[in-house]
Amino acid sequence: MAPQRCRAGTRSIASVLLFVALLTLVNLVRRLDVTPKRNSGERYREESATARAHVAQRLAAGERFITFKELTINNGLSNAYNALRSALAIASLTNRTLILPRYFSRHLRSEPYDVDAGYFFDEDALRKRFRVEAASLIAHAFPNAMTWPPLPPLRVHWIQLQEGEQLCGECSDSAKMESLGLVKSTCPPLALRGEQLVTVRASESHLGASEAQLRQWLQPYAKEPLLLLGRAFRRFFRFESDAEHLAFRARLLEGLRAAPQIRAAAEASLGRLRAMAGPRGRFDCVHMRRRDFLADHAGEEVSVGEYARLAAKRLLALRRDAANGGAPQVGEGDTGAGGGGGGSRTGKARGAKAKRARPGKRRRVSGGRRLLGGEAGGARGDGLDEGATAPSELGPVYLTSDVSEVPEVRSAFERHFETVLTIGQVFPPEQLDSFGSFEHTRLSGEARAAALAVDMRFGSVEQLLCSEADIFVGNLWSTFTHHICHLRELRGVRGACRGSDVYGRAIDPRTEFV
Repeated sequence: MAPQRCRAGTRSIASVLLFVALLTLVNLVRRLDVTPKRNSGERYREESATARAHVAQRLAAGERFITFKELTINNGLSNAYNALRSALAIASLTNRTLILPRYFSRHLRSEPYDVDAGYFFDEDALRKRFRVEAASLIAHAFPNAMTWPPLPPLRVHWIQLQEGEQLCGECSDSAKMESLGLVKSTCPPLALRGEQLVTVRASESHLGASEAQLRQWLQPYAKEPLLLLGRAFRRFFRFESDAEHLAFRARLLEGLRAAPQIRAAAEASLGRLRAMAGPRGRFDCVHMRRRDFLADHAGEEVSVGEYARLAAKRLLALRRDAANGGAPQVGEGDTGAGGGGGGSRTGKARGAKAKRARPGKRRRVSGGRRLLGGEAGGARGDGLDEGATAPSELGPVYLTSDVSEVPEVRSAFERHFETVLTIGQVFPPEQLDSFGSFEHTRLSGEARAAALAVDMRFGSVEQLLCSEADIFVGNLWSTFTHHICHLRELRGVRGACRGSDVYGRAIDPRTEFV
C-alpha cells in the first residue's frame, strides 16, 4: 500500500505544479500586448473620424458652431479676455456653440508656444455657463479652418471697426511687432478671393457691432455649419435688452475666470506680498506698460522717471480723497468706465464718442532707449522732481510692468516710493520653472527680466494681485489695466478705477471693463 500512496502523492504534486505553470502562462499572456500596434497617424485618423461622426449627428440635430481667429499682434492675455467676451456674446445671440481657439503662452509670440484655453482660463467654470468646445474639434471636424487664411468654401466674417482698418495676415516676427507695435505696420494685408470675405462696419465704431446689426448681418448664413470670425477683439458692443445684457454679464463674471493653477499661484504670491509690505500687509499698485506700447502710442508715453512721479502724485491724491471719504478728484471727464461696486454702465450710447482728455505737454519718447522711454531716473531740472512726493508719504507699492525687473526702472520708482515690490520678489520661487513657459531659474539679469515680461501666466497673477491693492493707478489705454479694473469691480471696490489713469485721461464711458 505504501508505494500506491506514494504514487498518488506524486500525481497530486504534479497536478499542482501543472496548475501553477498554466496560471503563470495565462498571466504572462495577459501582460503581453498581442493587439495590433497602431501608429500615431492611425490613432489621429480614428479620432478624427469619430469626431466628424459625432459633429455630423449634432449638425443633423440642428446644432451650429462658431469660432474665431485672433492675430498674434493681439495675443495679449487681456486682449484674449476681451475677444472671448465678444465671441461668447455672438455665439449666444446666434445660438451657436463656440469652439475655443488655441492660445499662446508668450506675448507677441506664436508657434511653438501654443496652448489650450485651460492654460489661462477655468474651462470648467466656462462650460457651466456657456456652450463651448475645445480647439481640437476644429482639427478633427472642420479642417478647412485650420489654415490662415482658411480654405474655401469656408468664409471669413469680419467686423470692421473703422474705415481703413484691414483684416490682416499673420506676422510672427516678434521683434518687429515689439519695436513697432502698430497693427498697420506689422500686419500684412490679407487677400481673399470673391465672396470668401464677408465684412460689416461696426455700428458703434471702436466699441464694436450692435446686437441688431449682427443678427441682420449673419442671418443669411444661419444654416452654415461653422462661422469663422476674423478677429473678435473689441467686436461686440452690447445686447439691446438691459435684462439680457445684465444676464450675459453675470454669466461672464462667473464663467470667465483665471485657471485654478493661476489663482492658486496668485494666492500664494499675495501672502508673500502682504508679508513683505509690513505689519499691516497693505499695499497699493501701479501698472506701467512699455515695450511695444511706446511705438503704439508714440508721443503719449513719457519716460519711466516721469511716469513714476505722475503715479506717485495720483496715488497720493486718491489716498487723500479716500481718507476724506469723498470721490476721487479727477480731471474733466476722467471717470474711467464700467462703474463700481461690481456693476457696469450698460446703457445706450450717450451721444458722441467721449473726448479723450489729453495731459499737458510731455516729453516724447525717442532715441535709443525705447524700452525705458528716455532716461529712467531723469535729472534735476527736467521736471521729474517738480511736485514730487517724498517716499515716506506713500506706503508699499506693487509695480506690475513689462520692465518691472529692470534695475533702472526700480531705481526710478524708489525715488517716489519707500518700498517697491515686483513679481520677481513675491512669486513662490519653487514654482518658477513649472508655472510658465520658461525655466526662469536658469536665467538671470536682462534675460530673466525679458522672460518674465512675455510669459503671460505671470501677468495674470499680477492682475489678481493688483485687484487686492488698496489703491490702483494704471494706464487706461491698456487692456491690462482694464482687466485689473474688471477684477476690482468683481471685488466690489468702491469706484474701482475711477480716477486711476496715470495721465488723468478719460475713455468712452460706455466701455465695459473685461
